[in-house]
Amino acid sequence: MSGNNQSKIPEGIVFLSKKIKELYNHQCQVCGTVLEIQDLRYAEGAHIKPLDKPHNGEDILENILCLCLIIMFFLIEEPFQLQIPMI
Repeated sequence: MSGNNQSKIPEGIVFLSKKIKELYNHQCQVCGTVLEIQDLRYAEGAHIKPLDKPHNGEDILENILCLCLIIMFFLIEEPFQLQIPMI
């Protein structure tokens, strides 16, 4: 039984996610939060318009936001309740 059944994230998505986080120095574009532990910053790169059907978003830098885990949580749990203006 193989323990490596996880689907891999395409290299382009990983590259763009890293790029958006570098551009914003891991600062959330929505709330301005920077999550930092022992000089390491953490943020998520998230597509604005999802890539899958029926959305068919593009895998381009302009379709990705740099977000903190707090905003990611709200977008996943309550996507239509979040009304924070972007900084």
